[in-house]
Amino acid sequence: MPQWVLFSQLFARSDFNTLIQKQNKIDLNHFLFGNLLAVSPADLRDTAIVASLVAIAIVLFHKELQFYCFDRLAAQAAGLPVRWFDLGLTVILAMTIVVAMKAVGVLLVIAMLITARYGLFMGAALCTDDAVGDRDWKCF
Repeated sequence: MPQWVLFSQLFARSDFNTLIQKQNKIDLNHFLFGNLLAVSPADLRDTAIVASLVAIAIVLFHKELQFYCFDRLAAQAAGLPVRWFDLGLTVILAMTIVVAMKAVGVLLVIAMLITARYGLFMGAALCTDDAVGDRDWKCF
């Protein structure tokens, strides 16, 4: 069974279970889809702080991050601290997820993570070698 079928079945079942339980005070819709109207000024401040920290980190370590993301082993051989880059990227991702959860909800945060990776694989699939050995014109 494909994973998306299982995910949609479990999602429907959990939504149905919350509808039939009257004593349940948890609002599943706000957890899954977020509540954009309930975002407070403190949440906006936290979002601005995280966004500025991420932007500063990307600007300061742009060349190193590009080298690390392109080829991790070559970056390690060149002497870059790849474990710190692993930790830093994980912390940046975690901070972004935590800040985004309240506004857009779990489903859109998961979609944000999955869509980026899927787009990378689709872009890589377009960059195929043709019979002559040259790169395809669609390659980015």
